[in-house]
Amino acid sequence: MIQSDWAAEEDKVLRAFFAQGRLKTLPVKFRKRLLVLRVFARLFEPGKRFEEKEVNVRIGRMFPDYCTIRRELVDIGFMARDGGSYWRLQEDDWLPLL
Repeated sequence: MIQSDWAAEEDKVLRAFFAQGRLKTLPVKFRKRLLVLRVFARLFEPGKRFEEKEVNVRIGRMFPDYCTIRRELVDIGFMARDGGSYWRLQEDDWLPLL
């Protein structure tokens, strides 16, 4: 997919699933879900560690089920976890996913 097609698809997906800065529902289709989860991953600065409570607060501002989003960010590889500490991985590491 060329870059402009990708950007158009991303814009379309985000407009469909977000309203007023909040996620309406989590997409079922994997590719759309990745695009939505990337929005959440970008709430966190790379190279900085966050306690679970802070992760929950940031995600919870955009979607009430912060546990699901937090778990999927780690499972998919946008973020990593060690005990109660979380950090965002570099976006270059996300490319194989997208």
